[in-house]
Amino acid sequence: MTDASNIQTIKVLSKTTWTDSLFSFTTTRPQGFKFTAGQFVRLGVNPSQLRHHQSSNTDGTDDDKHSLDEEIFRAYSIVSSPYEDELEFFSVVIPDGAFTSQLQFLQVEDEVLLNSQPF
Repeated sequence: MTDASNIQTIKVLSKTTWTDSLFSFTTTRPQGFKFTAGQFVRLGVNPSQLRHHQSSNTDGTDDDKHSLDEEIFRAYSIVSSPYEDELEFFSVVIPDGAFTSQLQFLQVEDEVLLNSQPF
């Protein structure tokens, strides 16, 4: 379960598609957010709030366990330096995954949720 008091909204600044199954993206960094190299955070999306979201089926239904209007969180290692002004993450697309099947369609200006408690 995610502690709502630690949730902040961050904005996608850039996205790079490296292969069909690997991409990276940078986001804004909340003021006062600190982490140590090697730590990870939990990122979240609500697919219905992304500029381009993809349902699981062509008929608009979603067979996945998650509704398209539900926040989904996953752990992501931070690949940027603790001293940079932006946060950077790499992601591998998991076919039919509840999170990356939506995250792969991120666009600049989309918003992502950040649990600001690093681990």
